[in-house]
Parts: sequence; structure tokens; C-alpha cells
Amino acid sequence: MEYSYNQHKLQKIKVWNYKPNQTTYIYIHGGAWRDPNWTYDQLEPVVRNDNFTYIGINYRLSPDVKHPDHLIDILQALQYIKQNFEVGDLHILGYSCGATLILQLLNFEEIIEMGLQAFGLSKTSLPDLCNLIPFIYKNIKFKSLRFLDGIYDPLELIEEYPDYSSFIEAAFVKTVVLPNREATISSIQQSTQLCGNFNDIPFSLVDKDTKFIIVQSLEDDLLTMSQTKCLIEYFTNKKQPLSLNTGLYGKHNDLYGEKRRKLFIE
Repeated sequence: MEYSYNQHKLQKIKVWNYKPNQTTYIYIHGGAWRDPNWTYDQLEPVVRNDNFTYIGINYRLSPDVKHPDHLIDILQALQYIKQNFEVGDLHILGYSCGATLILQLLNFEEIIEMGLQAFGLSKTSLPDLCNLIPFIYKNIKFKSLRFLDGIYDPLELIEEYPDYSSFIEAAFVKTVVLPNREATISSIQQSTQLCGNFNDIPFSLVDKDTKFIIVQSLEDDLLTMSQTKCLIEYFTNKKQPLSLNTGLYGKHNDLYGEKRRKLFIE
């Protein structure tokens, strides 16, 4: 079943196998913040008629929206889920830029505030956000986070892959009209913990028992191990325990192929 958590056609969730108080897996798709072919339906091949509820989140895409709007959409979806479903333990997983969004969730308030400031805005100017943030703090706690072949440092990414600057700019850079000229402003700085200054800020939405799981296909043709190594180094410096799973799991757009359920859920 599909449900709208806001008015835009992409602001939807899809729910499979719902029963009250079941362990719930929430999926955030990738697609470089812009590809409409990447959706919550990528979760469907892992769904079983078992004791789990499965929920996929769609969100607005770039260039129509810029960071931090993708992250705000995820928070709104989480709020909708908690307000409309009786969910049990929450596990969240994200692929590619979906993994970026999970990383951002760990310091969501600060990252949203920095992103808005880059464009001359503030959270106090958005009444819905002022209500959303305390709700998330109070009601959302994850039992596990699963980072799947993800992007964790956009600045480092475009150093490694200069051609990727087009989709990074589409998600994080805005053109504004000034007197007599146009200018570009960017929210890339401070967009994640790895390219910002968040070292002294504790993580949100997790506790000491939350599992941090990182997965990377060694056959990924669009992302080398560099981003994953950056994330491991960051968590290690934060003294955050993690587990790492690498293997020959196929190319990036294969989403692990026949191993998808095993790597997404098991």
C-alpha cells in the first residue's frame, strides 16, 4: 500500500506486510538524489510474508529541490510512519545517497540548520520544521543502521570522480539572481559529518546498543572503497563500533542482485 506523507507526488511511503508492533525495516533508495527510476520499489524483492514490516520511502529529487530538503522529507516520512502505524523495533537501511541520508540523520538538526543557513534561511522560518524536529527526537530510535555502497563525503567524492560534480551540484548548489548578475551558493560544506565540523556533537536517534553495519560491493563500478574507508575512519575516530561486510556483490546498479535480501535485511 502507498501512503502520502506530504503533498508532492514523490512524498510517499510504501508499506508491505504490515502487522502492529512488528520489527520494521525502513529503506531509503539511492539514485544520486535525482534519478526517478530509483524508488522504494527496490525493497520489494526482499519482502517476505514473515514477522517483519517493510517500508520504503520516496522523497523529492534534485534539481527541483536542494539539500537539506531530501533530509527533511525523510524526517517527515518517519513522523508519518510513527503517527499512523504501530511499529516495533526500527531498522533503517539506505543505498548509495540513501546511505548519505542515514548518515545525516545522526546529526539531522545541525545538518539541516547548516544547509538552510547556506541559502540564507533558518529553521525558525519554517513552522513545520520547528514541530517536526522535537517529534523526531522524542519518537524515533533505531536498532540498526545499514549503510549500503554509500556516499559519505561529497567533497571527497568529486575529488575522486570529477565527472560526478554535475549531480552533486544539482543536489547541493543553487543559482541565485543578484543585482546585475547571477551567483551560485552551495550547501555542500557541512552537508555530512565527513565534510563538516560535527566531531563534538553526539549522535541522535541511536543508543549504545544500536548496530552500525556497513556494506560495500568490491565489484561496485561507480563507487570504490574510498567512501566506505572514509566512513570507517570517521566512526573509528568517534569510537563507534561497527561491522563491515565486503564481497563480490555485483555492480552498483545491480543493488546486490540475488544477494539483495541477505545484504539488506539478514
